[in-house]
Amino acid sequence: MGVNQMKKLLLAMLTIMVLSIALVSAADFSITSLNTGSGDLGDTVSYTLEVQNDDLTETLSFTCTSTDLTDGTYTITAPSISDINAVTPNGGTGTSTFDVTIPTESVAAGLYTSTITCTEDFNQTEQTTTLELTVNSVDSFSTNSEID
Repeated sequence: MGVNQMKKLLLAMLTIMVLSIALVSAADFSITSLNTGSGDLGDTVSYTLEVQNDDLTETLSFTCTSTDLTDGTYTITAPSISDINAVTPNGGTGTSTFDVTIPTESVAAGLYTSTITCTEDFNQTEQTTTLELTVNSVDSFSTNSEID
């Protein structure tokens, strides 16, 4: 076998390897929707998280988790997010609805944020987004119990 034939053979093998790696690439998906929320102390705020499967051929499932919400000083417990299963390929979407309960005390008014991470179950690829919750201020007042 001549040198030129050997080069062609090696080039062909390299091309086949590159193509096979491309076909086994990580799943393609995106987090397409997450509403923002607001509420008063003691309220339960509902969120809907939507994931889109951009893979052309594979049905995908996702596990999503959240960190605790914080304003830098105070913390609200992270929500539990249900798995999003069997999202059809080529633009199919799946959703998970979850709640965040604002404590009745030990938090201040303001913007609380956390990071939601969705992991595609087979290839373990991840996407993240920010969860936002505004805790409304409560106007305080005092009464004078003395009567003149």
